[in-house]
Amino acid sequence: MRLLRDGLRYLSLIFAFIFGISTKGFGFRINSTTFDQRVDTGGYREYTLENKGNKPLRYKFEIKNGDNSVDISKWIKLYPKVINIPPFEKRNLKVYIEAPKGTKEGEYIFELIAKPLVIPTIVNSEGKITGSSSIGIVPIITMYAYVGDAKFDKNINLINNTFKKLKDEKIEYSAVLENKSFAGVQIGLKFMTQNDAIIDGKWIGRVNKRSKIVLKYVLSTKVKKITDIKKIVIYDSTNLTNIKEIRL
Repeated sequence: MRLLRDGLRYLSLIFAFIFGISTKGFGFRINSTTFDQRVDTGGYREYTLENKGNKPLRYKFEIKNGDNSVDISKWIKLYPKVINIPPFEKRNLKVYIEAPKGTKEGEYIFELIAKPLVIPTIVNSEGKITGSSSIGIVPIITMYAYVGDAKFDKNINLINNTFKKLKDEKIEYSAVLENKSFAGVQIGLKFMTQNDAIIDGKWIGRVNKRSKIVLKYVLSTKVKKITDIKKIVIYDSTNLTNIKEIRL
């Protein structure tokens, strides 16, 4: 059963990814499919929904508990719960989560469900009332929140930082990014000069709890010499706050 649940969650994530970037098939876009906030002190995120098509869209948003020992859907508030998006316009969805006092430290999973609703339309020429809905599929986006201090400043590390000059004079960076904490986090890197100017940057994405990922990519042409880079800043790309600095 757990394998089945994991498989369904994986399919939900795939659909959420398609749902977030597709403009031709669905005419609908959401600017992010992550939450990743601490919620025992109150966690908040605002999402922008954009209708890329020429027909109005209406969605009812709901929350479903994930694979948790407690039902965290009761902690979550959505506003508004029903959103109408006219053609080529944007609307905002607000998500606020606050865990009760005494909630066990750890990471919690929930699902954001967007149910398409029929939009009644009056056809003046025939005097009939009809309804239409552009999307019949119900997108399910799996999200994470956490309770407690994940101590990312101590638990997020870059191991084996290596810079290599390639034949075309570009510089390749490689390392292992480790997250030893009990919660996942969205990570980005900033490469800094001696004067604390950002010479290059890289969005990494979500690094799951207690995991490692291998990094390897070519820096931009702004980096002329390896010695130009004096430190690397690891930052939380959701909150845009620095987690730690690594001096080279």
